[in-house]
Amino acid sequence: MDAGLKNSSWGLVLDLGDEVPDSTLKALYSSIWDTDDACGPHFKMGEWRGLPRAAEGELLDGKCYTKFEMDELGYPPNWQVPLSFSLSLFGFAENLPHNQQLAHFLLEKAKDFSQAHAFRMGIIGELSCYYINADLFSEDWLDLHQDSVLALMLDKRHPFAQSHPGQDFSQGLMLYRQSELKKFWTPDDLKTRYLRFKQRIARDLHAPRLGLEWERPNDN
Repeated sequence: MDAGLKNSSWGLVLDLGDEVPDSTLKALYSSIWDTDDACGPHFKMGEWRGLPRAAEGELLDGKCYTKFEMDELGYPPNWQVPLSFSLSLFGFAENLPHNQQLAHFLLEKAKDFSQAHAFRMGIIGELSCYYINADLFSEDWLDLHQDSVLALMLDKRHPFAQSHPGQDFSQGLMLYRQSELKKFWTPDDLKTRYLRFKQRIARDLHAPRLGLEWERPNDN
């Protein structure tokens, strides 16, 4: 458990929802690789609806890795798992979480992504975080991951955002920085937090979904 949370890459990952047009996926992919900031990709693996499922190259003065994924691990049968898109940054003179310039770059990139697709949830942090899924997001999720999350972007219609307003971000999203998220942390040890989180998601996974209209009219 501890290794799963701590030994991972850092970057930006988005919950894109259940149904995403091919044109949107291409726009997200191109917003990384078809820019002056990037070189590559030099390595591609697999295919996702006509695009590389994973791709690696250079970005700014370091390296990056993009990935489309629908990870069904831990979900009940027939659950519609959301598609995620992640951008991992590594190989810099100073990596995340300490490199504030990279954190700012990812926030700006998240704004760009929100113009291409009104994603439901996004985090800047460790990409091994469990269940990056707006339907299952809760205070217990934040407590489990604690300093693995540097920033959170969440649809303002989400129950969490309704109860805990954040900063206006972009395209109906609220932004929460780590300094704001610390109030949801408890002093409990990792095992206790993990068991509490497991109890919460066991309940949520077998309960009706939130039923919110996440997709917007301009998502075509």
